[in-house]
Amino acid sequence: MSQCFRLFEVKRSGYYKASKRLMKDDTALILAIKACFNQHKQNYGRRRLKVALFHDYNIRISKRRLSKLMKAQGLLTVWRGKKFRYAAKASECNPYPNVLDRQFKCDQPNHSWVSDITYIRTLSGWYYLAAVMDLYSRKIVGFATSHSATAELVCKALQMAIAVRQPPAGLIIHSDQGCQYTSKIYQKLVAEHQLKGSMSRRGNCWDNAVMVRFFRNLKQEQVWRNSYANHREAQQSISSYILDVYNSTRLHSTLKYLSPNAFEAKNERYSTV
Repeated sequence: MSQCFRLFEVKRSGYYKASKRLMKDDTALILAIKACFNQHKQNYGRRRLKVALFHDYNIRISKRRLSKLMKAQGLLTVWRGKKFRYAAKASECNPYPNVLDRQFKCDQPNHSWVSDITYIRTLSGWYYLAAVMDLYSRKIVGFATSHSATAELVCKALQMAIAVRQPPAGLIIHSDQGCQYTSKIYQKLVAEHQLKGSMSRRGNCWDNAVMVRFFRNLKQEQVWRNSYANHREAQQSISSYILDVYNSTRLHSTLKYLSPNAFEAKNERYSTV
């Protein structure tokens, strides 16, 4: 070590003072990283945590350094889950053509919506969630829960979205070809409000990838972290996540790390200037 000091013409005392300062700086930084990581319920990886550190603590850090510090401190997001398949049923109506055709980017609200249904495990049995998302802001504009995966469930979610957003005629509403969406009552609801139905190709999950991703986030960040005794607990947890976290505070990379509500509020201000 003494040879290194002579080679770089550095005093031993100065080296150790600088080392102590760096250790203190890293200690404060690590505390901030841990606080921010826990503040967001250990859901954020390095990309979102980097943005959250700047927003919440005014700390700038490279993704590479943040990744190393997170790994050294054991701050790793760990998710678990099980796969589940629905039993196929005969369709009551013909499926819609794929009008959306994976055009997931939208420059105005209430132009294109996507919808899907998923399952939630509880100690009292399966619980089901249907949701509707506006592709403009990735906001969940309608959702409904039930103990059974029926056509009425997806209709309730769509009715909520229609009541909240009051969409114009011709809005695209996209889903998969599940029996709930090919039912008579669902397609009647779509026709009554003059919406344009659209459906994924059979067996192609990528045609509705945005909703698939939302459900994955919901389960990773909320559902799989809890054990629900009954359907009521599941409903409260899911509603809280959608309204208080996903729509309101969760940073969305597609929206330049704004939440859906913040993105809509920001662009509404710009459009009125």
